[in-house]
Amino acid sequence: MLRYPISIDYGRLETSLPILLTVTHKFRERQASGLPSKSYNSTLAEFDSAVIDVFNNQALGVTVLVETFGGNRAYYKYISPQADVAAARARFSKDFQNEELTWETRPDPKWTFLQTYKNDFGLNGSKQTK
Repeated sequence: MLRYPISIDYGRLETSLPILLTVTHKFRERQASGLPSKSYNSTLAEFDSAVIDVFNNQALGVTVLVETFGGNRAYYKYISPQADVAAARARFSKDFQNEELTWETRPDPKWTFLQTYKNDFGLNGSKQTK
């Protein structure tokens, strides 16, 4: 299952958001398909919005892809060097202490990850947005 925005100004954002942040959420309750159980998924709306929106409201990041598979949900974001990932991690650990998260960052100034993903899976900006 994929979600991604259809109206990102890649050219404008690429230069100011050169770091790829991946937040991976391991589901506590999942179906055999790897998707979260229906009852558990219904409790995740606030959490999901919080991960998608972290750094967005400060113009320090943008979520470019949310991928659900194999009992996990991965949120891919491009962020500014000024984004305080450690503070965000601490806040999520406190606010969502029952959820298992991993946070990884790596430089990706040309947004190579996203371009490769789009090419590999034929994503042309025509799918669902938040």
